[in-house]
Amino acid sequence: MPGGGLGVLTTLVAILAVAYGVVFLALYGLQRAMIFKPDRSTPSRQAVGLDVMRDVVLHTADGLELGAWYSPPQPGRPTVLYFHGNAGNRGWLAHKAGPYLADGYGLLLPDYRGYGGNPGVPTEDGLRADARAAVEFLRSEGAEPARDVIYHGESLGSGVAAWLASVEPPRALVMEAAFTSVPALAARQYPWLPTRVAVRDRFTSIRRVRSITVPTLFVHGVNDGLVPVDHARSLFQASAARVKDLHILPGGLHADLYDHGADRLILQWLSGLQDY
Repeated sequence: MPGGGLGVLTTLVAILAVAYGVVFLALYGLQRAMIFKPDRSTPSRQAVGLDVMRDVVLHTADGLELGAWYSPPQPGRPTVLYFHGNAGNRGWLAHKAGPYLADGYGLLLPDYRGYGGNPGVPTEDGLRADARAAVEFLRSEGAEPARDVIYHGESLGSGVAAWLASVEPPRALVMEAAFTSVPALAARQYPWLPTRVAVRDRFTSIRRVRSITVPTLFVHGVNDGLVPVDHARSLFQASAARVKDLHILPGGLHADLYDHGADRLILQWLSGLQDY
């Protein structure tokens, strides 16, 4: 190859390498803004029709006070600890809260740090501390997780719920629109980047479920374009739960599973665990 052509090729490779590096560094720096999309406004129970619940404060080990909503269970019923997805806040969950409350379940709707008027900045470690604070609040109300509490994790919240279940086993676990890990999701969206080593907040549920033996339900939409249904299948196969079920809802997307009967399915599944 003539010297001039080699020089042009070298220059082109250098430009592409610099461009790749710039894009990688930009995505690395912005990754938390891409994962966590909080609605920072403070929600109102009355505005969303959840007057039956009450405002409570969760105290984290690192000194934060987090707003949450709580309703105690009817006699003989467990309490659901609900971890929502990466966007919004607890004020977005009225349609998720209603079926549980109507069926007599207790319900705790915590907001993560940085969400729903709460102080702090969301990170994986931070959300773990928030989850611990939620469990300690329920203990202060007389509930023991292994006997009295069901964890329900939705999307990003499934990563929180799976981690918590691996260190503080509940009575049962519901995984809605769950993913195997954030690096696996990132690799699908950016296959040309080394996402599996660059992601900081990993939420590796595929590893967690291998040690979770409590009854576990996986619910997923067959047409989920954000978290492909193969994630649910992989989690189900890896799960060590003695009782486990996978329900793939026809027509379901990522955030509309209750429009496809997920609420009825979940309540029916939980009712079948009464003698467990």
